[in-house]
Amino acid sequence: MNLQKSKRAGEVIVNSLEVMTDFERKCIQILRHANDLFEKKDSSELPGCIKDLFLNQFSRFLISDLISIFASYHLRPIVRHHPSCQCVGSDENVFANILNFAFENQEEEVKLLGSLLVKSKQVESLSKKAKVVAFLIDEDLKKECQKPIKTQIIFNNQLH
Repeated sequence: MNLQKSKRAGEVIVNSLEVMTDFERKCIQILRHANDLFEKKDSSELPGCIKDLFLNQFSRFLISDLISIFASYHLRPIVRHHPSCQCVGSDENVFANILNFAFENQEEEVKLLGSLLVKSKQVESLSKKAKVVAFLIDEDLKKECQKPIKTQIIFNNQLH
């Protein structure tokens, strides 16, 4: 058994993706693929759940704007798990909850959680940008629900 002696702040496993809501999973995938917003133009490797958000230039800009706050004004580097990992780290969980509370108009909760990850002078800006991104995510989830489901129908009729 190989035990890791100490874990970096933020990487401690607090949840699993399989028990989280679709909204929370989408938030975590956005955070895990945040580098792709800035470094890649190719979206072929993105998971389907965030592909539309990253392909749309307007939503891509708004998400980049939010991620930039975490990148520029973090209290310590934000820890993310590998995109295919089923574990959810504490930083990822806080990020998902920031967006979830922003969507629910719980601004004080957003600010409280935001203060765990970014410098206090940026918490107000984080709160505003999180609300916009949370609504983008919600709209994207609604679109996914409206997409037709592909099914295979086999007819046993003969054509003549």
